[in-house]
Amino acid sequence: MRNPEGAPQIVADEIVRVVGLPAGQRPRRTVADASDYGAEIINGAAEELRLRLARRMGVTDLLGRL
Repeated sequence: MRNPEGAPQIVADEIVRVVGLPAGQRPRRTVADASDYGAEIINGAAEELRLRLARRMGVTDLLGRL
């Protein structure tokens, strides 16, 4: 769905969706606008880097608690 006007209802709907998810299934990041400006790609890369860093530091057991 495109949101050229930045309609606040799209953001509100996404907040309701994420809050309604069970604990442990909520995403760390989400995009409330499908304008396809690359946020999903950036978020995926950031998550991969976060996982790599946790592995290097030996703290992957903490990831479920964050």
